Amino acid sequence: MQGKVRSWDSFAQKWEVMTGPCSYWVDAASGVFHDEQTVIDDETDEKQHIRSFQLWVGVSEKDRSKPPSIQTGMSLPTFECKSSDGEVVGTGRYHVGAQTSITTPHPVQVAHIKQQASTVYKYPIPLDHGGFVVHMHGEASYGGTSVSEENSVVVL
Repeated sequence: MQGKVRSWDSFAQKWEVMTGPCSYWVDAASGVFHDEQTVIDDETDEKQHIRSFQLWVGVSEKDRSKPPSIQTGMSLPTFECKSSDGEVVGTGRYHVGAQTSITTPHPVQVAHIKQQASTVYKYPIPLDHGGFVVHMHGEASYGGTSVSEENSVVVL
């Protein structure tokens, strides 16, 4: 996405303009004020429109007493999606997780994957993790569940 998001950093007392693809992680902890606004200079330019995904993660009581933090990332690492025989069948981009500069109080991975039609790709998820997939478009199967409806959520 080439769109822009303007976010308020309550710690630095300033607005930051983030150009996609990007990640914006808010750890509210003991309380934080934050605000996001989409910046579209030309409404007719589709490249300026964004798709945004918000994930809310509940934290333990001890994590709520920590100071809040806001982290942003615009240099997000990419990876090749390979089939079991090593063929490249798509591309991915990490948004949150050990591969990024954004740290979280719990092990969380967020990746955006674009996969070629009629291919198989297995994204590694540690056995001690739960997970879900937001299926944006096309047809796919996740852990035996077939999905074709846009913007469906599949719990793994």
